[in-house]
Amino acid sequence: MDTLEKKLREVYNTKGLQFVYEVCRSMLSIKDNTGKKRTVNGNVCEILLCLMTEEYLSKKNIDGFIARSVILKDPKKPSSDFRTEIDFLFCTKQVIFCTECKSYVGEKRITDKFTLHTNNREFDVYKQNQIHVETLYKNISSTKLKQTDKFNIAMSGFLFSNGDIIDEREKQYKSVMPAITQNNLYQFYNAILSSNTSNVWDLSKLKKLISTILNNKNLRAEHKNYLGYQ
Repeated sequence: MDTLEKKLREVYNTKGLQFVYEVCRSMLSIKDNTGKKRTVNGNVCEILLCLMTEEYLSKKNIDGFIARSVILKDPKKPSSDFRTEIDFLFCTKQVIFCTECKSYVGEKRITDKFTLHTNNREFDVYKQNQIHVETLYKNISSTKLKQTDKFNIAMSGFLFSNGDIIDEREKQYKSVMPAITQNNLYQFYNAILSSNTSNVWDLSKLKKLISTILNNKNLRAEHKNYLGYQ
């Protein structure tokens, strides 16, 4: 757990979720175009999603767990240097939520399947999430309950930033990969969980496997190397 997460959790434990939200919102308002500020914004986005989901788990009394910054390799290609990082996982017996976290200032448009446009950038968030879902499934398919052939990994993008979000996509693409904010997160969880009531995942096996992956320090170093960082 990094320093920023520790501080925001302290605020959450003493002041509650709404106060944390206001703190996170104020942090986004700090004007700084450096790469470090963009990294901080991304971390704030992920931490807020974690805290909101933890509160959802607690209030709904759901059997599940959360994982952040999960680095995976392709188990079917052991010699490949490929490594990828999933921002956020919310795992239940019925469905796994695999979420991309994005935080950019200014007005944003979403087009095609989920291409995010800012004033000076363009990101194919759908492709990123699709790679993450496919790689995740390869790593965790052994934890599925034998009596089901369901896939049950939900795609989504969580957007926390200043500025309007204009979703110009067709309805079918909005359904496949919803654009989620702090305003509709719980509605999204409710909808997916209410439509997926059968148990698909062995949660204890899944949690143990994800924990093993998170504790693998080599994966994090290999991921940096894959991205070209030293």
